[in-house]
Amino acid sequence: MTASSIPLVSAIIATYNGEEFLEECIDSILAQTLGEFELICVNDGSVDGTPAILARYESLDDRVRVFAQDNAGVSSARNKGLSHARGEFVLFLDDDDVFLPAMFEKMAQKMCLTGADLCVTNGNRLNMKTGKITKGKSYLRMDYVPDGDSFTPEDAGKYLLNFSTFHVFNKMFRRSFLLENGIEFQPVPIGEDSIFYVQSLIAARKITVVDDHLFVYRFNTGTSVTDSVYRLDMLAGYKSGLRIKQMLIDGGMYKEPFKQSCVNKALASAFHYQRRARDFESFSLWFDKMVLDGGLSDLDILDHESEYFYNEKEAADLEVLASCQSAGDYVFNLYEAKQDELQRLKTKNADLRRANKDAKASLKRTQSELKQLKDSSVRVNPKMKRTLKKLRGAVRGACGSR
Repeated sequence: MTASSIPLVSAIIATYNGEEFLEECIDSILAQTLGEFELICVNDGSVDGTPAILARYESLDDRVRVFAQDNAGVSSARNKGLSHARGEFVLFLDDDDVFLPAMFEKMAQKMCLTGADLCVTNGNRLNMKTGKITKGKSYLRMDYVPDGDSFTPEDAGKYLLNFSTFHVFNKMFRRSFLLENGIEFQPVPIGEDSIFYVQSLIAARKITVVDDHLFVYRFNTGTSVTDSVYRLDMLAGYKSGLRIKQMLIDGGMYKEPFKQSCVNKALASAFHYQRRARDFESFSLWFDKMVLDGGLSDLDILDHESEYFYNEKEAADLEVLASCQSAGDYVFNLYEAKQDELQRLKTKNADLRRANKDAKASLKRTQSELKQLKDSSVRVNPKMKRTLKKLRGAVRGACGSR
C-alpha cells in the first residue's frame, strides 16, 4: 500500500509508556496477510522509550502513521486515532498484545461478505506470570451466537451482551457506522470499552463473527491500567453496570429478552469484582454497596428464579450473598463453601485412586491368566514344525493331481 492509497482497514493503537511490548505488537501487525491497511499509533504523553520506537517504525514503513498528544487517557487517544482513520473498517488494539497474521484479512473478508457493522473474533490468553497460553473462554461464546453468517441484535436476544466480552481489541467496526451513530469512547476511568461496545451492539444492523483464535492477550503483566483501577475503585463495575442499564433504557431495549442479558452480565461482573478484592477493606466496600446499599437491586439482579441465570454457580453464589448481613458473614460463608468444595475434591480424588487401583489389579489378573494359558499350551519343536509343513505340502500336491 502506498501512502496515497486508501486502506481497507485502519488499526488504531493508543499507547502510554508501552515500550516493553510495543515492538512485538507492531511487528505482529505489520506481518498481517492483508495488504491494504494502515496502522495509526497515538502516543498519549509517554515518558519512556515509546516515542522513539514509534518514530522508527514510521520512518521504516509507510503504513505506519504516528500522532501525539499530552496525556489525556486511552479514550481521548483512541478518538484521536479514529479522527485520522481512512479505512472502511477500524480496529482498536492494545499495545501489549500480539495479533496473528490472518486476523485483519479474515475479519475484513467476513465484514465484506455479510455487510455487517461489527465483527467479533476469538483469541488466546498469555499469563505473564506463568508463561502459559490458554484459549479464551469468553471472547467469543459460539453457544450464544445465532446460526447464520450474520445476525441482528434481536436475533441474539437474551445473549446480546453475553456472547463476547466487552473488550474492543477483538472487534472490527465499520467506520461509517461509528460516524453515522456518533459512537466514540467516553472519558471514564474504567469501562470505556463496555460503553463503546454496547453502543455499537444497540445500533448495529448486522453483527458477524470469525470463530478463529486470532490474537494473544497478555495478562498479569504488572503494568495494566485496568488492574490498577480495579484496586482503586472496587465499585467501577457497579457504575459500569448502571451505565449499560441506562443505555438500554434510553434505546428502548430494557425489556425481555434484552433485560435478561443485561442482568446476567451485571451478575457476572459483580462476582468478577468480588474476586478482585485485594484486602478486607476493599472487599467490605464492595459488599456494603452491593448488598447493604442496594447495589444488587439497582442492577435488577434480585428477585429472579435460578433458571433466569445462565451460570448455575453464580446463581447459587448470589443466593448466599443476598442472605448475608455483613462482609464478615459473607467471608465465613465463602470459607465454608471452599471447605465443602475441597472435601468434594478429596472424595473425588479418593474415588479415582480406588478406581485406578482396581484397574491395575484387573490388569494384573488378566496378565496372569494370559501367562497361564501360554504356559499350558502345547509346544511344537522346530523339527515337528518342518515335518508338519512337509505333510501339508504332500496333501496339497495329492489333492491337486486328482
